[in-house]
Amino acid sequence: MLPWDRIRSWALPAAGCALTAYAVVLAGSHPLDYYENWLGGGPGRSTFFRWLAATRPPAIVGYGLRIGSISAVSPTTRAIDAAAIDPCREAHNLGALLVVAGDVLVTAGTGYVPRRTFAEGCGPIVFDDGTTIVVNPRR
Repeated sequence: MLPWDRIRSWALPAAGCALTAYAVVLAGSHPLDYYENWLGGGPGRSTFFRWLAATRPPAIVGYGLRIGSISAVSPTTRAIDAAAIDPCREAHNLGALLVVAGDVLVTAGTGYVPRRTFAEGCGPIVFDDGTTIVVNPRR
């Protein structure tokens, strides 16, 4: 008869550690998927972070998203958190693109639709996937 209690005492924690390590490696190998999943809270999935990783703009003013996510995906992009008064003017003055997203935790007070409408009047659309819009301010 095998000592099942002794085997169980080290096998279950070892299996748990192995699964946790695998999950960490898997999550680290797909950071764009991770960011796009939490940003695409609407009917579709956001592709903003793939666009960001491919284009790497010099500067972005973020309105309605956690700005640290910009730096994580595109470290060379200067990421600026938008002022609540006039993010369009702020982006224009800084020579940056304006990004408006539907991050649920950030847009709870004002909602994505009013922010999107504001962004559409700010300048020409550079990127739009239905959950995130990027515009180039002109004034």
